[in-house]
Amino acid sequence: LPNPSGTSTSVTLDGRVDKFWEAQCGDLFPKVVEAAEAERKRLIDMEQEIKRKAQDAQGSSVGTSSLHDAVSNLEKYEEDKKKINSHYKVLEAIMEKVGDRNIPSFFEMEQQLSMSDSIQSKTIIKMLGAEQTGTVEDKVRLFSIWYLCTNVTDGDFANAKYTLKNSFEESSDTSLSLEKICDTLVRMKLVLKPYEKLGQVTSGRQDDSQLASAAAWATSMLKEGTKLVKKWIPNSDVDTKITRICGAVMKNREDDSALLKEGVKEICYFDPMVKPGKTTKPYGSDEVDEMVLFVIGGATYTEYHNVRQYASKLSPPKRVVMGSTETINGSNFLRQLNMC
Repeated sequence: LPNPSGTSTSVTLDGRVDKFWEAQCGDLFPKVVEAAEAERKRLIDMEQEIKRKAQDAQGSSVGTSSLHDAVSNLEKYEEDKKKINSHYKVLEAIMEKVGDRNIPSFFEMEQQLSMSDSIQSKTIIKMLGAEQTGTVEDKVRLFSIWYLCTNVTDGDFANAKYTLKNSFEESSDTSLSLEKICDTLVRMKLVLKPYEKLGQVTSGRQDDSQLASAAAWATSMLKEGTKLVKKWIPNSDVDTKITRICGAVMKNREDDSALLKEGVKEICYFDPMVKPGKTTKPYGSDEVDEMVLFVIGGATYTEYHNVRQYASKLSPPKRVVMGSTETINGSNFLRQLNMC
């Protein structure tokens, strides 16, 4: 962590010995701040309790036990105080970055885009062009979510691209190409297989009615495509799609409506009690206590912590071991778009 003197201080975060980190490492920043404040108040109460016990020990003829308790509590208090002070240093450093980049505004817009398309394009474009607000990565991330989650017109797309171009020119980061990212985003929206039918309909000589029908069908498919993208965008208040699928599998119920709701039509079970070639559920109806989840193509920190929290809140708590081909964050996702 940076110091005012220009030096840096290292902080070790280890869930095996740090209960606060173990409990809060997957929570959103505002919740961690609230938890840190609650921990600070707990330590203040603990300090007052230690002082009270020490005073009772001094004025009592049988104060040895109270004095021993006070000393033991003092050691625990000093240890916890040292840890929470380290966490406050981390939070202060993060808060400084959050303020400099105006992260709350970006976060709020991204959350709204993941839930609805009620945000006007001019609001997004204005945010993309705001000076001293966010980094180039912040703006490109917002631009990407906006384009993939809503039905953006060609005119709005061009205006947003032109606005972003100024930010790219002013940035010292030359690792990202706006043209490459935009080309990749356009291809991502056309990746749905049904578009092959559109190519068959419009190939060769077609009359006006066929072209009009194809155009209307394409508009409908774009709307369905944006709905699919939204289902995978993490939302801070709900479980992610991966968590919902895992939850349905762990419950191991005969009714597959929860899986069908997530677009999962069939699951292949590898179980010695199931005859080869059959896809019926394993023998028995008990819930799954342990699960190994592996996501091909990469998963995010949000998805990992969301699954972890979901499993821990079940009764009884479940154990989920999650892996993926890679752990994706906003920065390396943009660089993947840049490489396509």
